[in-house]
Amino acid sequence: MAEPPGCCERVAINVSGRRFETLGRTLHRFPDTLLGDPRRRRRYFDPRRREYFFDRHRGAFGAVLYYYQSGGRLRRPPDVPLDVFLEELRFYQLGEEAEGRLREAEGCGAEAPAPRTPNASSPAPPSRGGLSDPFFVVETACICWFSLELLVRLLASPSKAAFFRSAMNLIDLVAIAPYFVALGAELASRRGAGQPAMALAVLRVVRLVRVFRVFKLSRHSTGLQILGRTLRASMRELGLLIFFLLIGVVLFSSAVYFAEAEDAATAFTSIPQAFWWAVVTMTTVGYGDMAPVTAGGKLVGSLCAIAGVLTISLPVPVIVSNFSYFYRRELRGGDAADYAPPPA
Repeated sequence: MAEPPGCCERVAINVSGRRFETLGRTLHRFPDTLLGDPRRRRRYFDPRRREYFFDRHRGAFGAVLYYYQSGGRLRRPPDVPLDVFLEELRFYQLGEEAEGRLREAEGCGAEAPAPRTPNASSPAPPSRGGLSDPFFVVETACICWFSLELLVRLLASPSKAAFFRSAMNLIDLVAIAPYFVALGAELASRRGAGQPAMALAVLRVVRLVRVFRVFKLSRHSTGLQILGRTLRASMRELGLLIFFLLIGVVLFSSAVYFAEAEDAATAFTSIPQAFWWAVVTMTTVGYGDMAPVTAGGKLVGSLCAIAGVLTISLPVPVIVSNFSYFYRRELRGGDAADYAPPPA
């Protein structure tokens, strides 16, 4: 018995640049589908390349083709989401029976709800994120308490200008404000009034600002208060330290660049790129991602490490002296209003 014309010929199918080939009789096993009906798939034929072209998901088509080759077995690739794979099945018109078997295999049930329409009345599944998140509820309770505390202190303050000039009060305000910004962005996104990209950018900044809440501990921690006073009294020494490090970074990054210039495989391709190596070397961190290989480069690296140790150690005794002064004064319970740093 003669086979239908073209059933033994190879059919070339190009899906978004990935080429597949199969026999015509393989596709004819399911004549009610898009690929199995020559009249339906004719509109996708490219006569110049002698192939059918589909601008669809490439990863999903392998499972679609296996459906024809295996006689009806359908398996979703693990790297293709279920909703995307279902859209591909509807495009290739594999039928509701194949889609139902797939849903049952995926654990969704054979009669999963269709895509929601404006008139659909089925309730949406409960969401665990957003305003119903347990962590959000706990955060709301804490923010309400902190806001009440800040408001009471503001009302009881005799000078409102002095209240807002206080660093601790500003830290409290910065720690509370991100919650209300995030709450406003969440409500705007639910009502569809905000732009998703802008809301996402705002939320990223807000989440970063939330880190400042840790400074609220300094109001009740004597150790953090002593540390803050020490840093404030040692600003001149810290400025000299940063200035010395900056000079060393510029000098040693330039030196290592010219010392490694003759090596073609060097990682020091420019002076600014060597800044990172100079910083981690002078601070004795030494990640090892960049390292000199020539004799001159190793000599520069050794000098850079020694200079970094000396540079960092110079202002440390002054900072330690300031810390000891504040610590002893705190133990004595003295007043820290007027402080003159002890002579080094």
